[in-house]
Amino acid sequence: GARGVAESLLSSGGLAGRAAAALATAFETHGTPAEVARCLSIELENAHGPRRVRLFARLGNLRQRQMGDGAGALEAYDQGLVLDPTDEDIRLSYVEVAIGLGRHTDAVRLLERVIAAVKDPAVQARASTDLGETLLGQGESKRAKTVLTEVLASWCPPADAQLRAARALLKIHEHTYDWRALCDVLDRLAMLEQDTDKRREANERLAAV
Repeated sequence: GARGVAESLLSSGGLAGRAAAALATAFETHGTPAEVARCLSIELENAHGPRRVRLFARLGNLRQRQMGDGAGALEAYDQGLVLDPTDEDIRLSYVEVAIGLGRHTDAVRLLERVIAAVKDPAVQARASTDLGETLLGQGESKRAKTVLTEVLASWCPPADAQLRAARALLKIHEHTYDWRALCDVLDRLAMLEQDTDKRREANERLAAV
């Protein structure tokens, strides 16, 4: 009965958003993913501000994990990032799905757009690291090297971004036999790695090189 009342309120301009939110929650327990997606779409039409970002993230996760709709998930994530390019969870989800679908070019374009849009140096560093790793996975080692080197050279990048960038650069320099650059990266890894064994391994390899 309550569900029937909520369904009837979906056509009411002033109450449609609240009714859709209630129905989406109900359908998550007793309903289908398609019903949840329909309600989330209606709720999005009536939502404003930061709430829209979370709704796009929720819709993207639903399409990705329960509906098997990777393309639909990318569309939802993309719209969320248009509203808030600093949202790390949505950015990582977009890149994961895009790579899984073999759409590396879309992931690269999205990351380049995010890097250009954000002003927070930490967000820029993490997004640049994502870009470098994506380019490396795509076989574009030269571009990846440029991007990842800039991360390490930037002003006070987050430790997690430095570590990921250094690990990726390690693969690149080993492949190109760039010994001087390899020494620099191993030296950085010896300071960044939290695991004692990994720090020891980096120092031993540095000494050997």
